[in-house]
Amino acid sequence: MIFRRHDRYYLKQYVAALAAALLFLSLLIVVYDLADRVDDLPKARDGIRAAGRTVAGVLVEYYATLLPFVWMRLLPVAALIAAGFTFTWLARANELAPVVTAGVPAVRLLAPVILTGALLATAQSVARETVVPELSRRHDDLHRLFKRRGRGDRMTDVPHLFDANGGRLSMAAYAPGRRRMEGAFVTFRRKPTASGPRDVVWWYPVLDWDEATATWRATKGGVRCVLEPDESGANAVALAEGEPAPLTMGHSLVELTVRQGAALGFSSDEIAALAEAYPDTPRFRLLLHQQRAAPVAIVVLLLLGLPFVFHLGKGRMFRSFVGTVAVVAAYQLVDGVATDVGARGAINPVVAAWGAHVIFGALGVVLMTTVET
Repeated sequence: MIFRRHDRYYLKQYVAALAAALLFLSLLIVVYDLADRVDDLPKARDGIRAAGRTVAGVLVEYYATLLPFVWMRLLPVAALIAAGFTFTWLARANELAPVVTAGVPAVRLLAPVILTGALLATAQSVARETVVPELSRRHDDLHRLFKRRGRGDRMTDVPHLFDANGGRLSMAAYAPGRRRMEGAFVTFRRKPTASGPRDVVWWYPVLDWDEATATWRATKGGVRCVLEPDESGANAVALAEGEPAPLTMGHSLVELTVRQGAALGFSSDEIAALAEAYPDTPRFRLLLHQQRAAPVAIVVLLLLGLPFVFHLGKGRMFRSFVGTVAVVAAYQLVDGVATDVGARGAINPVVAAWGAHVIFGALGVVLMTTVET
C-alpha cells in the first residue's frame, strides 16, 4: 500500500497548518495594506462612483484579485512554517518516535509533505499561465482607481514607448478595453544636417486599433510637423481621418508595455513578447526563466528546512529554529543577488533564475540524508 494511514494523518495535520499559516500571513498583509489604503479612499470616492462602483465593492474585488498573488509569494515560506509547526506538535505529542521505531523511515514520513509541495508548485506554474495575467490586469485597473491615475478603462500614467522602426511614442492616456490612444505623439529624431530636418512629429488626438489591417488609425485626423534645423519653426501638414500611424507595434504590445511596470504577473507568452520587442532589456529575459523557476522555491525550501524541523524528541527546538533561519536566509540572499545581477545583464538569465534553486536544492537533498531516525 503506497499511501498509508499515518500518511493521511500527518498530511491532514500539515494541510491544516498550511491553511492557518497562509491565513495568518494574508491577514497581516491585508490589514497593513488597508491601513495605507484608507488615506486614498476619500480622494478616490468620486472616481469610483463615476465608474458606477461602490467603495465597498471595489475594496472587496481589490483584495480578491490581490490575495492570489500574496499566496503565491507566501507559499514557499508558509509551506516551511506549516511543516515546522506540524512536526514540532507531533513530536511533543510523541506521535513520531513510535512510528519510526516500528520500522518506518523518517524520510518516508516526510514524503507526503514534499509531494504536497511539488503539487503546489505545479498548481502555481499552471496558474501563472492561465488566471494570473487576467487577475493582474484587473487588479491594476482597481489600483488606478484608488490612486486616481485614471478610470478602470483609461490609463493616464503612460510612459514613453519605443517602436521597432525607431519612433518614440507618447500619449496622454490609453484605454485598453477600447484599444485607443488619446493625445498621441510619434517622434522620429534625426541627426541634424545643414539642409535636412531634425525631428518629424506626428500628433493625433485619437488613435484606434484597426484589427482588419493591424494598424493604428487616426480616427479624428492629426498633424504632421517637420522641425527645421534652427528650430525657428515647423512645417505642419494636416492628416486625413483614418490615415495609418507610422507605428509597427500592435495593441497587445502597447498594453503589455504600459502595464509591465505595475503588473503582478504575466504569462510566458506575454513575457516572451516583451523580451523580443525590447532585446536591450535583460530584465525581460530573466523574467521569462523565472516564470518557470519561481514555483520550484516551494520544494527547495521544504528540502532545506525539513531536516531541521523534523526531530523525534521534544528538545532541540531553538537549534532547529536557528538552523532553519540560517539556511533559508542564505538561500534567499543568493537568489536575490542573482536576480539583481541578472536583471542588469551581468550574468546569463538561466543562471540567474535557476542558480540558487539548483545549488540549494542539491544541498537540501544532502541534508535529507541526515534526518534523525
